[in-house]
Amino acid sequence: MGMKLRKKKADPQGPEPFVIVAMIVKNERANLPKLFDSAEGLVDAWAIVDTGSSDGTVEWLRAERDRTRRRWVGMVWQEDPWRDDFAHSRNLSLDLADTMALDHCPEGREPWVIMLDGDDRVRNPRAWREILRDSGAVIVSANIYSPTHKGTTETVHQLRAWRAGLGLRYRFPCHSELHPIKGHTITPAPINVCINHVGYLDDEHTDANYKRTVRILRKHGEPPASDPDSLEHYHYYLSRASLMLGDWPSAEHHAMQACRLWVERGTVGQSPPEPWIILAKYHLRHPFDESVDPFGMRAFSEGLRRLVAAASGGNDNPDIWFHILQLAALGYQTSSLMVGLGANPRVQQATTTWAHEIIKALAPTPIYGKGMVTPEQLKALRQLEKRGG
Repeated sequence: MGMKLRKKKADPQGPEPFVIVAMIVKNERANLPKLFDSAEGLVDAWAIVDTGSSDGTVEWLRAERDRTRRRWVGMVWQEDPWRDDFAHSRNLSLDLADTMALDHCPEGREPWVIMLDGDDRVRNPRAWREILRDSGAVIVSANIYSPTHKGTTETVHQLRAWRAGLGLRYRFPCHSELHPIKGHTITPAPINVCINHVGYLDDEHTDANYKRTVRILRKHGEPPASDPDSLEHYHYYLSRASLMLGDWPSAEHHAMQACRLWVERGTVGQSPPEPWIILAKYHLRHPFDESVDPFGMRAFSEGLRRLVAAASGGNDNPDIWFHILQLAALGYQTSSLMVGLGANPRVQQATTTWAHEIIKALAPTPIYGKGMVTPEQLKALRQLEKRGG
């Protein structure tokens, strides 16, 4: 472990945040200078776990720690071999951060922990400090913008900052989900308080990340039914990673399991959209599969509803519109085919529902303005809806 800390005088003007970054790194030598530069004005100290770097990362950290031009109060790191378990490594960094908060936070300052990755870039660091200081927040949900190799930008919200001493820890072997958060108020950050994540800018890196997710989850194995939170996490992330890797059989299997759990637990409204979209496409490709009827119809309407909600909220990600169009096209084509063939009453009723769901979802959205669905196509769907009935 390397450590060099110096006390900093308390701010006489009030309870300024004392911000400690907790992070894990492995072979991030090329990324760290840009991350550290972006964090100036926000961060006071760093608590880092290196999981086996061989590219000079540790040497760079040692040199950075010794530079006097930086404003960091201190930096501490620990070397711990990678174990295919993000929770283990992240929780070690949180242990280091909590120790720094107890031992080195100046009197009158409020210690905060922020979780960052090597390929993150902090935007508007001073605005970050203002929300930590002035909002009365306990946990902050940050806006994470991830530009992709497709030229699009994915936007998600993650719990990235919280007051030290809450006892929050990571639970699952992959991805960043904190527990326990029940009983704590979560403050959503303003749109300008955000982080750029640059880890998905090329195909090779993106595929490697998804393959790592699959490897880790399969290594740890499927959790027991007595642990439904872990079971949801397992199936959701395997469905998503399999989808991104083009493994449709695996994506469909795990999406089915995740959605069934959400239905059984009554948490559909809080569930992420990707498994519903996967199942919606599955249902449309397999209209006679009894195993997804009527559950698959719920998947179809839920997946379409989620996509349209994202589009109506101003999300211009082309992937959103692609999925909407794909669902609409599949629904229209399959409905037309089933009605035209004079299918049995159960399937004919399903085609009516497909057409109805598409109309209900697309009619109030700005999709027309994007030149994707014309009034004529909508009229054809309405005719199909009546014909199927």
